[in-house]
Amino acid sequence: MKSYLLKKVDSEYENVVINNDNKCYTFTPRIRNLDVKKVSVFDSYLIDNILTNKFNRSLHSILNKTLIILNDEDETSGGTGIVLDEIARLKSIVGTKYNEFLSKEKEDKFYNQLETIEVEIQREVMERNMNNMINRMNYFETQENEKGYSR
Repeated sequence: MKSYLLKKVDSEYENVVINNDNKCYTFTPRIRNLDVKKVSVFDSYLIDNILTNKFNRSLHSILNKTLIILNDEDETSGGTGIVLDEIARLKSIVGTKYNEFLSKEKEDKFYNQLETIEVEIQREVMERNMNNMINRMNYFETQENEKGYSR
């Protein structure tokens, strides 16, 4: 399948044939007033910026959820599981969809950011579980000590 591009030169349009050999990132933009089916980007610098912005938006969403979970003392493991699943999903997207367009350094940077958040969440969950276990043990010890022995 051949693709064509209309290129405006001065006041006239030229028809340029695009080879499918080039790296092309295709997406469907969310523009309200325009009827655009899909956009294909061939410039590697522009592709890098688009994917970085998409990743940063997803990372910002994950960080907001993480802050809510870490600041909530009554949070159960349900919220942390959801955030950890989102982190795993974003890792797989970076590894499968983005890897052919991103440089290795940028991909490693994205993975490191996600790993840092994941380790912090897991550390916080372990710390809360340990505190809950210690509190339960202390409660049972006090209950046992308060229990009086009668004849």
